[in-house]
Formats: sequence, C-alpha cells, structure tokens
Amino acid sequence: MSKYLFAYGSIKSTFDPNTMFEAISEMVKVHGKGKYKADLYLIEEGYPAMILNPNSDIWVHGEILEILDAEKLLPILDRYEGYIPGDTFESEYIRQEIEVTLESGKKLTCWAYIYVDAIDYLSLIPSGLVNAKLEFIEKEDQ
Repeated sequence: MSKYLFAYGSIKSTFDPNTMFEAISEMVKVHGKGKYKADLYLIEEGYPAMILNPNSDIWVHGEILEILDAEKLLPILDRYEGYIPGDTFESEYIRQEIEVTLESGKKLTCWAYIYVDAIDYLSLIPSGLVNAKLEFIEKEDQ
C-alpha cells in the first residue's frame, strides 16, 4: 500500500480556502509536485475530475502528500471524495494507486482519486492545471 497521495484539486495545500488540507494537515506532509498522464475534467460542482486514459496527451499536475497516518486519513478522504470501498457503482470517485512522475523525473507510487461517473457533459481541462481557486488555467506559470 502506498504511503503517498497525489492531490490535484481541493485536497492540495495551496487550495483556497484550504479547509480540507487544514483538517488533514497532521496526517500528511507535503512531499513535492508531480504529474500524471490522464484526462482532467471540470465537474458541475466546480471540482476537477481525473479520468484514466492511457492515450491522453494531458499531464495532470498536482501535489504529492506523504501519508503519516493512513488508518485515520484514508477513511476521511474516502468520505470526502465520495468513495465507498467495495462499491464502485455508488462511488463518485475511486481510490487507486498510480505511478506519478516527480519533478526530478523519477516515478513514485501514489494513491489518487479517480472519477468514475459519466463525463458526457463535463468540460475537459486541456492544460491539466487547476489553480488555488479550482479554476483551470492555460499554462503552468499562471
């Protein structure tokens, strides 16, 4: 089981307001930045949704959090993300291990929350970037 989490939306420490990060801050430590090739959509509630797509040209950018207390943290995040372990039909997201690319180019196995609902009416975020207010941005330097 991974001891890292790839956060690409409201769980990031830079999210504003960062109420979720504040709630879990004693259970995680910011490890650095990473990216993962997948599709990223904006769901109606204004949150990003990462969809696994092995043919994607999009790098989803996020923050890697080291998990200090998995037993306590993962059930909290599972509820927050709408993940019901063992019930993917009723879940909005699932928690899955993925290989994230670090800024150094090395790979790190991390948990990530993957969106599993329909994407028919969602907007693709072609840059793979979401800012602190969960607005998608065009380039990494914004």
